[in-house]
Amino acid sequence: MGECRREIHKLFCTNCGKQQATQARFCRECGNQLETEQMNELAPTVENIEENNPTFEEDLMLFVDQNSDYYKKKWDNTDPKKKGFSFNAGGFFFTFFWLGYRKMYKLVFFISLAFLAIDAFLYVIGYQYQLDSFIDPVDRAIGTATSALLGFYGNMLYKKHAEKKVLEIREATTHSPDKEIELKKQGGRAFSGVLISVLIFVFVYLVPTYFIPMNFDVIDQIKYSEFYDYPGVTMDELFDSAFVDGEWKHLESKSDYDLISYEGEKHVDHDIHDISIVFIDEGLDEFEVLYVVVDDEELDIFDSNEFLDYIIAEHENQ
Repeated sequence: MGECRREIHKLFCTNCGKQQATQARFCRECGNQLETEQMNELAPTVENIEENNPTFEEDLMLFVDQNSDYYKKKWDNTDPKKKGFSFNAGGFFFTFFWLGYRKMYKLVFFISLAFLAIDAFLYVIGYQYQLDSFIDPVDRAIGTATSALLGFYGNMLYKKHAEKKVLEIREATTHSPDKEIELKKQGGRAFSGVLISVLIFVFVYLVPTYFIPMNFDVIDQIKYSEFYDYPGVTMDELFDSAFVDGEWKHLESKSDYDLISYEGEKHVDHDIHDISIVFIDEGLDEFEVLYVVVDDEELDIFDSNEFLDYIIAEHENQ
């Protein structure tokens, strides 16, 4: 009995040369319409269809919709040597809002997830957040880096997003009117997308961070706190008004407590006194004055409290 062998034909893109899946209609690499044996047999019919079917680039511009000329110019002028570098003002200044506006929700999700991972990592390594600035330096650096990333590579990221979506739509939709509807539905702009991106950021990043503890600088916690019986004035403000050449120091750190001191000079008439006020922080979100040292003499708890009352009264009378 003679052996029969079925010949398997490999399919390659005529535009970029990449091998394709046997039943593929469009190239996954460049979007070019593929030519199969069946299409060659029906060449006249296919040619007539192709005359009425938009090209991949036309579908891409339809997907982009508003400002399609802007993005086409940016994509055409991108220098491959710069790895997609092309400035986008929307991405730089509006970051997540711009991503949502252009329906890139997956990227919003992954960036939010990256922020969450960074916060968890900072907690594990014991990074201490500073309280003396509106935005912590590390958070500021991360925000700036995100703005730079989306500003300088936003056009490239949007191009990859758009090309992927257009290829998926072209593969899934054969009927031209349906394809056009789907391109407009999944592409273009959406003000509602801005809200969606905010919700993704809130639920993927902000809500989970509530359960991740934050390490705050122990000196900052004391500096920017207040005495219970003298609210409205921080320790730092009170001591800076009472002493000269003041300085905060971290004296000792143990597993169950920290010792912090404020050291400065007190000018009384023509006399200068060296002052040291020592705090103990036992890690319970509370601290207390351990003792006060005046000219190398440690005061007992009663005299230490009297000295602090004197400092507070002096500040009130200024």
